[in-house]
Amino acid sequence: MLYQPMTTPSRPVRTIGRPSLGVGIGGVRGSSTLAPLVRKKLDQDPAWSVRTTGERWICPFCLGAIAKRAGRTHEDSIALHLESCRSYAAGRGMPRPLADLQAQAAQEDAIHRATHDPAWQVYDQDGVWISPTSLDRVPTVRQQEGIATTFTYQAMVRHLAQCPFHRQGIVHQAEVVVRVRDAQPRMEEILRWVVQQLNSVDAWRWINAQGLWIDPYGLVPVPGIRPLADTAGTPAAVAKYLLTRCPGFLTDPNRWQGDDVVGRSAGTGARNLSRAPGSTRTPISRTPTGGSPTLTGRITSPVTTPLALAVTPPPDMSQVPAARVVSRPGSALPGPFSHPSEILNAPPEDPIINEPETTPAPEDTNLDWMDDADSSAYETLPDTQQRTDVMSARRLQEKFLDNVPVVEGFRLAAKFEACHDITGDFFAFIRLPDGRVGIALGDVSGHGVQAGLVMGMAKKTLEIFASQGLGPAATLCRVNDALAADLGGKMFISLIYGLLDPEHQSITWARAGHNPTLRFNIVSGDTQEIRPPGMVLGVKAGEMFASSLVEETTDLEPGDVFVLYTDGVTENMNLQQEEFGQDRLFEIMRQHASDGPEALVDQILDRARHFRGPRPAADDITLVALLVE
Repeated sequence: MLYQPMTTPSRPVRTIGRPSLGVGIGGVRGSSTLAPLVRKKLDQDPAWSVRTTGERWICPFCLGAIAKRAGRTHEDSIALHLESCRSYAAGRGMPRPLADLQAQAAQEDAIHRATHDPAWQVYDQDGVWISPTSLDRVPTVRQQEGIATTFTYQAMVRHLAQCPFHRQGIVHQAEVVVRVRDAQPRMEEILRWVVQQLNSVDAWRWINAQGLWIDPYGLVPVPGIRPLADTAGTPAAVAKYLLTRCPGFLTDPNRWQGDDVVGRSAGTGARNLSRAPGSTRTPISRTPTGGSPTLTGRITSPVTTPLALAVTPPPDMSQVPAARVVSRPGSALPGPFSHPSEILNAPPEDPIINEPETTPAPEDTNLDWMDDADSSAYETLPDTQQRTDVMSARRLQEKFLDNVPVVEGFRLAAKFEACHDITGDFFAFIRLPDGRVGIALGDVSGHGVQAGLVMGMAKKTLEIFASQGLGPAATLCRVNDALAADLGGKMFISLIYGLLDPEHQSITWARAGHNPTLRFNIVSGDTQEIRPPGMVLGVKAGEMFASSLVEETTDLEPGDVFVLYTDGVTENMNLQQEEFGQDRLFEIMRQHASDGPEALVDQILDRARHFRGPRPAADDITLVALLVE
């Protein structure tokens, strides 16, 4: 069964009054002192009442999307957020304009659809998004290295804001979007064929009294396709209609109805654009020079199999060669159609002309523009070899950082995102013969290739000394003394190293100027910072460094979750110059620690991207999560 597009208008961003005082499982765990103020604001202030379709409240100060917490009322969940919201500033902050809040809610809704609905997750081989509303390939919406980021979602929102199909509530199913994507390699051929049909076959040129184009297969007017109102866009619209909603075309594209049948079905007041007053249209059926026929108006094999989602072979266009479409007075639709390549937003290869092909173009004796174009093109071309080397180095780094071990009774996960192609962050897992496992996370000062080189050196040095079975502090001392002379105080490394002992259910930590490790227990809800003292690596060697270190041992309990992170997470800033901060990390741990370490690190990375918004990443981000089962 073919999908019929939705006609229900898309759900607008809602501004609502105070939500119900629902209580989560276990009852309300005490109310915030701000809860009465929140109730009053939700009842009276529209800026406090903007919500997403997923029932998340948009904070009018920091634009955060706040979900209801388990065991809390909506008001209390909002109040708890405000207590730690720096933009709210204990009531001194200024709320953002309502338009900003609604735009943020729209973006949240787009992210929700793009992460939950398969129809919104269709990208072509270049990572370019296929819109499920307009079925267009949208070059501004693209994945980055196969991943949809905040930039992807923001571009998606901008496209939807201008998309008339989205405003009408038209959303196609995933199978239709996939079919359009798979037809993209053949779209220019299909468009060329459609243009020729519209310019030369009478049965394809009927419109009804309202100006709607009549489908010559199904004999129905097609909403939105008006040849007289939009001559340039009609071929693309017809091609998309045929590929997605025309059963006759999908079954056999060669079996459209005759001119008289289509004319009768068009109804009273219909007309054929070939029979406009004064028209002397000549059908395009022979080459302009009078040779053998080159256009039969037929496709010798179906364009696609009905509802087939796999890529199908290109249509056999041998009977419809890629010849120039020639428009003569009175022969084409009014205001003649654009060439298919122009419809596809590419430079036109061969525009429609109004003279026979045999007419030679006047010779252009001023060819300086060619030299200018060539020189500017070469100036903007990237160094291909250099780029290839950088990507090879990146792949090598990914192999270095892809050795998360399996430890009975524990679950581990680690991920990183570089702000440039090469990262200066690293993590390492070192198995010792006695069953203990070393867990390390480090951050080299600076970014790019130089930091990446130091990262590789530091990681290997750490692994060598850690494999000797030394304690965490002794291991860091050896690593520091080995690197200090090479770094010369110009670069440094922050590093945390924990030695996991599965037998005794403990971790012994040593910290060299790195961010504290965060601990959260799923069972009790307790949180803790683990921050033993210590200075960074590479600045001072010998006794000064050694005396700064103090080891700390953590006894493990079932349900413990530990997160090690680099400062690219907490110092990540949004457009309001607000840092992501440690409180948000703890909040994400509370919400997602029970989902497992893999899901937890994914959530942190996604929240960090979303928080940053359109700003480019200022630092590398690396995370390690450990769950005690």
